[in-house]
Amino acid sequence: MSPDLGFTVYALKLQPAGETGFFEACRDAGVIGAGWDPQRSCASPAEIEQAHKELGKDPNHDRTTNSGDLRHELRYIVKEMSDGSGDAPQDYVWVNEGSEFALCKVTSECTTSHDVSESLREDLTNENGTQIHNIRHVDWTDIPVEFVPGYVKRKFTGRFGTLNRMKKGVDSDAKRVIRELHSVDDFDNERTLDFERLEKKLDSMGPGKLFSILDADDTEELVLDYLQSNGWRITKYSTGDSQAKYECELRRVTNGTRETGFVQVKSGDASLNPEDYFDLADEGHVFLFSSPGDNGEPQLSVDRERLTVIPPRRLADHFQTNTRWLPTPTLLRLSFSS
Repeated sequence: MSPDLGFTVYALKLQPAGETGFFEACRDAGVIGAGWDPQRSCASPAEIEQAHKELGKDPNHDRTTNSGDLRHELRYIVKEMSDGSGDAPQDYVWVNEGSEFALCKVTSECTTSHDVSESLREDLTNENGTQIHNIRHVDWTDIPVEFVPGYVKRKFTGRFGTLNRMKKGVDSDAKRVIRELHSVDDFDNERTLDFERLEKKLDSMGPGKLFSILDADDTEELVLDYLQSNGWRITKYSTGDSQAKYECELRRVTNGTRETGFVQVKSGDASLNPEDYFDLADEGHVFLFSSPGDNGEPQLSVDRERLTVIPPRRLADHFQTNTRWLPTPTLLRLSFSS
């Protein structure tokens, strides 16, 4: 990996505070933060670390591990994030609160709630007291949700504390996208699609990369488009939330013969067991799709009549040959991710 892509990527979930939430307060101030009160002013990250170690374990939060090191969320925000002042490049942080996302580039070492202005302390305080105590200044960019890669959305919808280092999905291509996304000044001016350029890029994108970028809705849309191209039609009544076992029911008429179908789609790390659909295959044709691993290899296989596992490569080929039929948000995200 080239030195300019040697940065680390983090994910930070901001919890609501008061009516406006930490997201708006942090955006307005150009900061991010996490962790507990060091209970004193500190002149450097080393002093902040020492302050937390001296407090050790308190009744509400374990600040250190059994070895005496800071817990990972404190260690990241206090020590390990790079602001580019040393040899390491500036790190990036994906920030989320509810449906809002931002991408931030770290621009300062850690400081504390005791070492910022009174107005900022008030903005980062809720009715229970200051919640953000260890603070980094950042270059903040709001990212419209349709531009947020699928692997980022899945990170925030999975098991999550406050601050984590991102690994899955963050390869060289993803880091190039991160740099490009962060540099956009006006996303409204980025919504014109260059289809020829996009299709050329998709030609060189393997299934592993493609499905790491697509989110759950993108993947379901692509599977349904593929099945419709093979003569299946979606029955509207079956698309509600009441059907937990499958996404929707399908119909197809071939030479006067009426067929019934069912489809289930899983993306990311969601599990899908073909054996759970053996009984359903007695009622009609069942189509299953599960996103491939990072290497593009399928995670499912089955040998049973009227039960079909759609190969990721076949779906990726369908995407490449039918690009212009697919929803604009999907294509916009891929245009930034190729």
